[in-house]
Amino acid sequence: NFSCKKFRAGIVNHHALASDLLAAFFRTLERCRPEIKTIIILSPDHFGQASADVTTHRLPYRVSGAEVSIDERAVGRLSAAIKSFREDATPFVREHGIGALLPFLKASSPDVQIVPVIIRNQIDETSRNEMAAWLRNELKNPATFIVVSSDMSHYLSADVAWAKQVETDRALSDSDTRFFVTAKDDHADNGESIAIV
Repeated sequence: NFSCKKFRAGIVNHHALASDLLAAFFRTLERCRPEIKTIIILSPDHFGQASADVTTHRLPYRVSGAEVSIDERAVGRLSAAIKSFREDATPFVREHGIGALLPFLKASSPDVQIVPVIIRNQIDETSRNEMAAWLRNELKNPATFIVVSSDMSHYLSADVAWAKQVETDRALSDSDTRFFVTAKDDHADNGESIAIV
């Protein structure tokens, strides 16, 4: 009974223990936005391997023998838009902020291309603004969608996690960029990307 809306971005977890949420997110996205051709995935830098504020690459992914291809034109526009930018596949080898999503994306939308992006922790304000401007430009194409890959409330008891979730929900409702710029694992592990979007 979910009513589809023409939403342009969403937040999804990257923790495999919540695979039901990942599957539901991408099934809903395919049902509500079947026209999508490119998904920009914004991941945190879990292992601190990114050497620039914004990092991406152009190598395709393999998922169960099938290929998830990269929107290379979008990568080219990204490289021109961000001063602190690096094209480097190395940080993506272990980055589950991208990898955990791809089997679910491929199962529901096999022909969609992606732009995998790692946003460095403590990205500076200039890069954050450049990234936001690039995303605004990319969203002029109605076949583009943004996915923020972010887990919420890490390592907390259920009661504390629910209290933190109320704070996070309020910040989302209020578009409180400052809240997400400073968010840590108690609220979101990719607050920088949420702030950008």
